[in-house]
Amino acid sequence: MRYLSPIDTHVHFRGEEYKTHTYNEMSFMELGFWDAVDVGLIAVIDMPNPTPNLTTQKIIDKRIEFADLHNPRVNNLNYAVHAGLTNDLNQVRTIATFVQHSRETGIEVVALKEFFAHSTGDMGITDPEQQKAIWRELVSAGYTGPLVGHLEAEDKYTGEFDYRNPISHSLRQNPESELIQAERQIRNARDAGFRGTFVSAHTSNPNTIDYVISERAKLPFAVAVEMSWHHMLLNTNDYAIHGNRVKMNPPLRNPEMQERNLEQVLRGNVTMIGTDHAPHPLEKKDSENPPSGIPTIPAWPLGIAMLRKHKINEELLQKITFYNANEIFFSGLLKPRMVEIEYNPELWDAYGWNPFSRIGKEAGII
Repeated sequence: MRYLSPIDTHVHFRGEEYKTHTYNEMSFMELGFWDAVDVGLIAVIDMPNPTPNLTTQKIIDKRIEFADLHNPRVNNLNYAVHAGLTNDLNQVRTIATFVQHSRETGIEVVALKEFFAHSTGDMGITDPEQQKAIWRELVSAGYTGPLVGHLEAEDKYTGEFDYRNPISHSLRQNPESELIQAERQIRNARDAGFRGTFVSAHTSNPNTIDYVISERAKLPFAVAVEMSWHHMLLNTNDYAIHGNRVKMNPPLRNPEMQERNLEQVLRGNVTMIGTDHAPHPLEKKDSENPPSGIPTIPAWPLGIAMLRKHKINEELLQKITFYNANEIFFSGLLKPRMVEIEYNPELWDAYGWNPFSRIGKEAGII
């Protein structure tokens, strides 16, 4: 199968939290890099919530040096990071200035990331007034690059998660909490005078996309929508197959919403695809306190095949897998190239399970 080498805008290559765990004698970062090569990626962008969090220039520099040691540099695979924001306004100004300069001088530190709810890494900024203050601080610092937002509103969660009933995670972190947070933060960005690009990360609610489309023309800044393979192809029925192994943030949605997410992609309402690749040791996923996140990079050829099966426009496919992300995060500096790749389900063996097993069987390719 031939396709344009994609940019994965959203990966978690992990850090010291799992430094004692190896798979096929490789760390999660090494494994992630080789997966990226095997599916033909041209670039991956790492999220800021490993241990330690990527919130200072010093830590980010060390992270990039560490990644350089593990990047096989096959096919000129590029590694970049999103820098994380904290509750400290001095940190916000300092890191925003650093990222702004980095975007003008290279392609390794490409955006800011803010967690508007707690997720892996405990970087959530949940106080409404603090959220507003951060937007104002970014504007005051002259930041005009992308800000990637994890859009869930904890004050709108309902019920409690029960590991014995995996779907309770989807019920608790309900889809409305994402839409409400999107509404809040777009309003906050507008009121603060933001002039960069606001990216809705791993968007799981098709109504969030409808809202973004309805607001775009009214805003003085750009809004981009990122979609992950699991939110367009998997749904809450997959809990019956994989249990808490498919627990992630935001959670899987019901089949109707999943189908609408896929339709949003096919209609051109999604800006880019990021896998939200986030592996954990299998014994932790199968515990009474399962962390959120699934391995997803190996799904790239499968996902592209599924979109083509649904008759996606080829020009649109190239935009959402490469061109849009290249422009937003890399200022168009990456050069497009074609790759010849076939889906290899054996890549999942390193993780001990395949979250997309149902999709592969339905497509008749495993």
